[in-house]
Amino acid sequence: MIELNHLQKVVGQTLALDIASLTVRPGEIAAVVGPAGSGQDPLLDLLLGRTRPTAGSVRLGEVDPAVDRAAFSRQVGVLFGEDGLYKNLSARANLAFQCRLYGLPPARASEVLARVGLADRGATRAGKLGSGLARRLAFGRAILHRPQALILVEPFARCDEASISLIGRLVRDLAAEGATVLILAADDANLAPLCDTIHVLEQGRVRVSIDVKAAQE
Repeated sequence: MIELNHLQKVVGQTLALDIASLTVRPGEIAAVVGPAGSGQDPLLDLLLGRTRPTAGSVRLGEVDPAVDRAAFSRQVGVLFGEDGLYKNLSARANLAFQCRLYGLPPARASEVLARVGLADRGATRAGKLGSGLARRLAFGRAILHRPQALILVEPFARCDEASISLIGRLVRDLAAEGATVLILAADDANLAPLCDTIHVLEQGRVRVSIDVKAAQE
């Protein structure tokens, strides 16, 4: 579960973020959408534990990300806006390196490559992958350690239609398996078919929360 309660963040002399309550339960997919300057950046910093709230709390499961970094790393998978791959390493080596960090068996790298549709690209250097395939690999790295919660920043950035479809299907599958999924994006492109709830962030506040399924009925 991801819970934000009475969350405020002051940056300089400005109240950059003010969210009374936002909860994403296991099995749910929610998005917070808003352009640059809407409060996305301070929200991401708080979710990742890079900064502490001025008031209120952030919880991912039972973890305060700013306090227990080790537990956060074990329980949460993060897909950043940039892929952050080791471009001179193969796709498999990128995941194998993460396996060593998490103490996972090497076979897990092959499992994830297959899951993201890159089983035949394992020997290809990450820098030689097309942008959509690189995004799949970055997503695979985020789910490598079977996290309980996922934070996905612009998950469909630089993706072609095939990669959008595959990543979307994987997100739905992971939610069905019990993961808690929170997406941060500039707009709601490709999110309505995926999300249970979309929260619109403006000037640091959630202006409206859309129950997507209800809106589609």
